[in-house]
Amino acid sequence: MNLPRLSVQRPVTVVMLTMMVLVIGSVALSRLQIDLLPSIELPTLTVRADYEGASPEVVERLVTQIIEEIIATVPGIEKIESRSEEGDSSVRVSFGWGTNIDAAAMDLQATLEDEVNELPDDVVGPRVSKFDIDSFPVVILGISSRLDPVEMTEIMENQLRHRLVRLPGVAQVDPWGGFDREVRVELDPAKITALNIPVNNILDALRDANLDLPTGTIEQGRYQVTLLVPAEFVDLNQVRKTEVMQRDGVSVTLGQIATVRDTYRKLTRIVRALTVNEILD
Repeated sequence: MNLPRLSVQRPVTVVMLTMMVLVIGSVALSRLQIDLLPSIELPTLTVRADYEGASPEVVERLVTQIIEEIIATVPGIEKIESRSEEGDSSVRVSFGWGTNIDAAAMDLQATLEDEVNELPDDVVGPRVSKFDIDSFPVVILGISSRLDPVEMTEIMENQLRHRLVRLPGVAQVDPWGGFDREVRVELDPAKITALNIPVNNILDALRDANLDLPTGTIEQGRYQVTLLVPAEFVDLNQVRKTEVMQRDGVSVTLGQIATVRDTYRKLTRIVRALTVNEILD
């Protein structure tokens, strides 16, 4: 069949066929669902647990392996993957397509709660979460400054973060790479050994001295006044003057046996852009 000759000999038929294709295509295009970020629910659950201070080997032996054995009894699981890091355990559980992931999450959480006593007492969790594509970051904003990193982090947390959350369509703001302020107490081993001061006594003294406790109320006529004794530390000198013990009637303060520094927490993540440290949201 010669298509060009047929088109010339039957122009009405060709035009009708063309119009039919255009109409069907237009109707199909108008009904086509288009979404920049479609909501996808994958049949995957993640179980996380924290074991602060434990090495990856200890986390794997005492936390991850036990969680894997517990969740392996849940029906419908097709695949189990795990990752053990310092102080953190993550187990990903995959179910078959078509599984009611909400019901599966409830079954998994119930199974974990029944057997949670098999985990060490210091373990936080385990927590079950779903894979949600909507929770992935859409915009990554980098912030850099010549300010002190701790000061810049405090400005980000106290002044900028809540303003970003208020923007229309913003569900959550997660900072990365910040320098969180920390007051670090570095004990002198020689001094605490010479004075025979247990470390637990030092910890208890700091904990007891850094408390705001209500002391009761005073009622007079139709007035009632609540009494509060402010005792939280406001500067480093107060920390240094904390009394840790009495020796022969002489007070031993923290500043005499330790160095108190205003610094930042140990960094576990460094964010850089163009060789400059940044905080990402």
